Amino acid sequence: MPIRSQHSAERIAISRVGAAKPLLVQNAAADARPFLHPILAPDGDGELTENEPPHHPWQHGLYTGLNDVNGYGFWTESLTRNSQDGSFHPLPLAAPIVEEERVAWKVVAQWKAPGGALLLTEAQHWKWEDRGGTFVLDLCWELQAATDLRFGSSSYGGLFLRMPWRRETGGAVLSSEGAGSQAEAEGRRARWMALSMPLPKCAAGCAGLAMLDHPGNAEHPSTWRVDDNMGIAPSRSIAGAWHLDQAETVSSRYRLLALFGLALTLCGLRRIPQSHHEIISSHQAWQHSPPDGIGRPSSRGIQFSDDARFANGTVQGKRVRVVGAGNIASRYASFCSMMGADVAAWDPFASEPCFHRAGARREYFLERLVQDAEIFAPMLPLNNSTLGIVSAAHIEALPVGCLVVLVTRAEICDTAALRARVLHDELSLAADVFDIEPLPLDDPLLGRHNVVHTPHSAGRTMHANHSYAQALLDQFEPVERASSSQKHGDRVEIAVD
Repeated sequence: MPIRSQHSAERIAISRVGAAKPLLVQNAAADARPFLHPILAPDGDGELTENEPPHHPWQHGLYTGLNDVNGYGFWTESLTRNSQDGSFHPLPLAAPIVEEERVAWKVVAQWKAPGGALLLTEAQHWKWEDRGGTFVLDLCWELQAATDLRFGSSSYGGLFLRMPWRRETGGAVLSSEGAGSQAEAEGRRARWMALSMPLPKCAAGCAGLAMLDHPGNAEHPSTWRVDDNMGIAPSRSIAGAWHLDQAETVSSRYRLLALFGLALTLCGLRRIPQSHHEIISSHQAWQHSPPDGIGRPSSRGIQFSDDARFANGTVQGKRVRVVGAGNIASRYASFCSMMGADVAAWDPFASEPCFHRAGARREYFLERLVQDAEIFAPMLPLNNSTLGIVSAAHIEALPVGCLVVLVTRAEICDTAALRARVLHDELSLAADVFDIEPLPLDDPLLGRHNVVHTPHSAGRTMHANHSYAQALLDQFEPVERASSSQKHGDRVEIAVD
């Protein structure tokens, strides 16, 4: 679906053509910190960011800042009455560059000391790609020193993300190194950090974002700030002080991504919906100590709260096995690969470039694909050729504890065999599609400890409908061009070798 933008000197709004709400807004008011807010979920339902939360009124969605630049602060915006706080001064925004589903723009801001002296110039180079069920947001962040600078050690600073966390509904965090709680992730190094939480006034419930630290960044893998309200920032300053000489420039690169299938996978690994439900009705979920005070391998403990019977923890290092290499499957595979998974895919209908796009090793035999799967994602479309293509024998061959992710059509699998293994606690399931829809309220899959379920909503977005309509329109363009040529008497020459 093509993207359009609205531009002024202090604001850029990015929307899908025909949509009422912008997907993303860049704010850059004069003499104020520039920031991104709101950023909508890929389906347009719910805001992934929050502006000026009561607990930290200087936080604004997605933004940058540092806590000690030659002794001056560029974090709390003088809201704490700190006389040593500096100020931000964005330059007028240039028009963004829009190309179909992609848009790029640049934010330049001066950082000044309390007396007005220029300390550095910041340049944020943003790129946004709308992929329908997901988006990718890239940042190249440049700092150029106007004088010799010392950046002091601090427990926070850098690119910061504030999602709409609420104490009563909670949220979940997961790092590339397996940290599964705020306490485990705070101040630790990681290649990426993912958040998931319920969005206020959002019918879809939980949504998530992952932030990736680029391997070329200083101090990679970065040390992360993960605060008590689930705000996250990869922060070089946590690792210690650093310096820039006058006129020297340093750059850092980051990526944010959101994806329904990936979010469903993370929910299945960490049991996020179950935990969300449990803390509403009981305090038992908060008790992480072993019942008798004695820790045991693979049992609940102070530093472990997953269910060891099933695939759990981080995507990193997991053997992700995907059936399909088309539009949905290749995107899912590529994001799992970016998050450090070992990804292989099987698709008898796809050409070799599809597997390269997916970042997945091509497997030529489905029987081999299922043998070592820790996460198994059958993602082919349903037709006469794919009905039941994942047979009972394939389901039986999946290792005990494997997480099965269903987001296209359930009937590409032998659902009876899948149900049997899930109900016998041999597999866990994260599913948006089922063999019976809607599921009967007494269906044994509903509410199980090893099942995460959503009501066939992954593809029900405004963008998906627009994309389908555009695809249909594209089919008529060659006919329209040919008709136009004949109408105007254009001569068509055909060369035959």
